Amino acid sequence: MSSVLSTSLIASAVPSSANQTIASRFVVDTKTPALDLGTPAPAVVNKNLLVAKDKHDELILSKQVGESFEPIATPWEEVSKWPVTLASGSKTHAYWLSGTQLVRREVFADGTAGPKTIVATDIASNSPIAAARSLEHPNQSTNHHPGGGQLDVVVYIASESTDRGEHSARIWIEGQGSLAASQAAGGATSVTLLPVGPRRFLVCTLDGRLGMSPIHSIALDLDEQGRAILGEDRVVYVAGPAERQSKLTAVWVEPGPVVLLPISKSTIEFGTLVLRVGIDEENPTWVDYPNGLDPAPLATATVCDQPMVAFVRPETSAVDATKVLELGWLDAQGMLRDRQVIANHRAITHVSLSSLSTEHANHQAKRPASSKPGG
Repeated sequence: MSSVLSTSLIASAVPSSANQTIASRFVVDTKTPALDLGTPAPAVVNKNLLVAKDKHDELILSKQVGESFEPIATPWEEVSKWPVTLASGSKTHAYWLSGTQLVRREVFADGTAGPKTIVATDIASNSPIAAARSLEHPNQSTNHHPGGGQLDVVVYIASESTDRGEHSARIWIEGQGSLAASQAAGGATSVTLLPVGPRRFLVCTLDGRLGMSPIHSIALDLDEQGRAILGEDRVVYVAGPAERQSKLTAVWVEPGPVVLLPISKSTIEFGTLVLRVGIDEENPTWVDYPNGLDPAPLATATVCDQPMVAFVRPETSAVDATKVLELGWLDAQGMLRDRQVIANHRAITHVSLSSLSTEHANHQAKRPASSKPGG
């Protein structure tokens, strides 16, 4: 059965290895018993819901009940290994791939969902997507854009390949359709998207290769009609060899965006690259791992105005080392502070980090969730 570490953090399907309370910028209380979440699933935490999907493209929705969630009852063999991606704001939409189609479905706080909508049909199978909802625009009339002027944006990898066999990144904008993320960028193997202003986003792509893997940064602005205004495509860093599932993630760390990427640091070193985009790109910081890991789950969220990171790493350099789930917060220099191991298991394959609804959780802190395969 899947379980939750009943602390100020949620870690599903990962039993606790600690037995103490640790105080720092945040508190981890591991004395309370673990809570049952039912079937292990790569669920995404959003306010008062856990959201996953099954192999038939039906959503699995688990509502928050007190300080836990309703156990997921879907049988393990029916659960999809691919997590959904959420765009949250005045509305919450779940996005996922079905073959080469991008599917959207609205998710409601009562644990129900709206009808499915296919919004794009040119996506590479089993490729990553990133979604976000624009921040409230104070001067935008709600009569023009239902939902308080907010629009969804999704970045995905195109199914059509170039002459060199590369797949490029594309951007879908609610009400506008799709366009190329850049005319200059080559291939893309991972994408991330971060709102950085009322109608402004940072789009980053990784062109993962066996040699050098460039990270591209593109500014995306939406005009009053929601049309895209794309900025310059810049190569902000050239990383080392990428793993098959190397994945970009982004979070706002005052005064600007930070991109994180678990990847090879050298031929014998592995860790998470922490890159302050537009601030000090020549001097990134690293979170070193004892050994490489693929996948290397990592999630970010702003928790009580602090940029938090939950990530999985090997406990030791041994090939069969136990995996640990660790938590920390990023400072303005890109250093991960107050790192704490909150759980461990032989396999942790998914992590999600979000706030719980204060209605349901009595203003508790934000919590990460992770899952492992099997029972």
